[in-house]
Amino acid sequence: MEGAHVRYIPVLLFDMLTWAGASTCYVWDSQNAGRFIRAAHTESQEIDTQLRSAAAQNPAVAAIHPAVYAKRHIHFAACGANEPLPRVPGFPDDLFTACLTTPLKIALLYHNLQTSPLAGDDGEKQRQKTAGYMEAMLNGLSDKLTARLWSELRAILYTIAWQTLDGPTYQMLFVTSGEVIANLSAGYILAQRVLKTYRAHPESIPPIPASTEHALWTTWDLILDNLFEQLPPHFDDEGDTRAWEDKISLVSFMNDQLASILECERPLFTADVPKYKPGIGGVGGGGSKGLSRLPIICQAALMPEYRVRACAALDACLREVDMKGLAHAMRGGALDVATQLFDTDNDALGGMMVSVWASLVRHDSCIALLCSSGLTAERLTSVPSVRFFLETLEKQVEECAPESKRSITQTTAVLATVANYVTGRPAPRFVQRALELGRKMMGQDDGLIKQWGALLVAEVLSNIAHEDEQLADVSEILQEQLMDMVGSTSVEERATAVYALSRWIKHGAHEDILEMKAELQLLSEVIDHARTDGSGLVRKEIVHLLHRAMTAGGKWTKLVLWMRIVDSASHHVAASSIGLPAAIADIKAHIQVGEERKRCLRQLLAVLEVYELLRNDSNAKVRDFVDSCVDGLFEGLRPFMDPALFMDIRQATFPPRGSDCTDERWTEDLREEVTRIGGRLAKDWDSVKPDTPKWGDRNELFEKSKLLLQAQLAVSRSTFASPR
Repeated sequence: MEGAHVRYIPVLLFDMLTWAGASTCYVWDSQNAGRFIRAAHTESQEIDTQLRSAAAQNPAVAAIHPAVYAKRHIHFAACGANEPLPRVPGFPDDLFTACLTTPLKIALLYHNLQTSPLAGDDGEKQRQKTAGYMEAMLNGLSDKLTARLWSELRAILYTIAWQTLDGPTYQMLFVTSGEVIANLSAGYILAQRVLKTYRAHPESIPPIPASTEHALWTTWDLILDNLFEQLPPHFDDEGDTRAWEDKISLVSFMNDQLASILECERPLFTADVPKYKPGIGGVGGGGSKGLSRLPIICQAALMPEYRVRACAALDACLREVDMKGLAHAMRGGALDVATQLFDTDNDALGGMMVSVWASLVRHDSCIALLCSSGLTAERLTSVPSVRFFLETLEKQVEECAPESKRSITQTTAVLATVANYVTGRPAPRFVQRALELGRKMMGQDDGLIKQWGALLVAEVLSNIAHEDEQLADVSEILQEQLMDMVGSTSVEERATAVYALSRWIKHGAHEDILEMKAELQLLSEVIDHARTDGSGLVRKEIVHLLHRAMTAGGKWTKLVLWMRIVDSASHHVAASSIGLPAAIADIKAHIQVGEERKRCLRQLLAVLEVYELLRNDSNAKVRDFVDSCVDGLFEGLRPFMDPALFMDIRQATFPPRGSDCTDERWTEDLREEVTRIGGRLAKDWDSVKPDTPKWGDRNELFEKSKLLLQAQLAVSRSTFASPR
């Protein structure tokens, strides 16, 4: 309105922070801007205190308004609390904001005003360009050259930040908060250098230590010096500009670093890039030296001309770090870059992508990101990441080239991990294709490929919902292949085969033992190996298989255990004196045990005989697990026993190691109790409830195999030639 005066209405910082919300970024570009940093610290803590008090009275408040202001808000201030804003001819008035929003423009202007800091003082020093020339240059550079130049400079800014900040702060500013915040944060690193020249010192929340003395600023100046040396004399004609750009040869920071990484003879990532050490974390405090150049790799991987080489470098980096280093790499953006690479159309990345993800899936959050959409997608095979690995493995197995062994095992490990993560969801196409791949892999001569084929089958069957009818065509073939592997001379193959065979045993209880005929037949073929196998690892897997079968037997397992108790008692007393054989005959008649059921009961009883054999195994882990299984079986029969006699019967049937089962153990009271147990079991037969399985589908062997695979691959160098 004409004649009206503009009035500024003060707003309390507390009110503004509350209104804007916790996850907000503020730019303070004013005199004494550091005051806002101090005030924001105080006010955010006060907001959190009030929210915690409110949540204590009403828990619903915590869900809607969590007390996270002090952790999530981001502030960039142009100068200290007692510093004025510099006004510099040749720069925009809002210099700090310009650094954050148009960093390339400010970088070029600043370099010009510094008159090429790397040039000598012997008369060859470049002259400062005029303001008109700089304006024409900034307007005349093509988008292609601008993007190329900024990608190089941004890689330097990200690397400086990576080597200056602690891991969580870097992740917050440059990875998880989005592209806008990442660009502002990179601009802030530049602002520190530019404004310090004019005696202003930017401040921030979270704190970003000053990095103006970092060694990589020398590389920064070298790149810009090289650019300025090749600038044309004027920018009046657009055609001349384009011709000049076609001839330009920029110093490439990323190209030099990738060459250094891929071509050096010493171990990769030995921190041969000079590092700034602010003393608050950085690479030394938050991760390993091997990750010092990760932002360079990540930036290069997103550029088509560097993508293949950067992916090879990322692969080499991730294969050499431990779990702590892997977590640090994820904070640096390795996970996000690996995910974005799924959207690239470059066949040359195939093998390296597999290797990168085989390393990443060691960490739970990587698995979650890889598989998250697989939980809700209509078809698991339509998820880009799953489709990529499934199609890659199908192609590799079909070609079966000797040099593809490494990639085949890695791809299989990734797919098996996916199956573990999407537990419970139906995926008929995935199951069909994965089992067919497992069949083909187990048909190979290479033991490691056969082993991972069995592991893939095991993880798919145990985690993805499917109907038995879906397996009709391939189930018998898979079982035959696994039984052949059980007879292998390789311990790993035998253990893996038994582990996979357990997936054909129902998880839960059968109502009728006749439903177990196929499972018991499979079981009988494995039992002999428990008596003769020389590997404790294989015997332990066999015990897991047997225990799963005993759990699947339900109430028939209780009957078998009682028969084993009767058998033990009969061997130490005169059978006719207690009528135990008659008790067995009575219960069999009561529950109508025909010849087929008797045959199944004998097969289930053979499992208990194996338990008794392995209770004295030379391997302590096997012994302990057998004892745990036997204890579980007796607990299932406890409701039918006199509590006072329970432990005596347990120890008389399976005496403690090192002691003998003698006639004295079987007292008259115990003999009579055995008969009564049979009567109670027969009376309540129709209402006997199965035991709740103590263990689900365990995947210890898979996890150990995955770690062992990573160790093997870390020792051996990549079979892929380093791209030149």
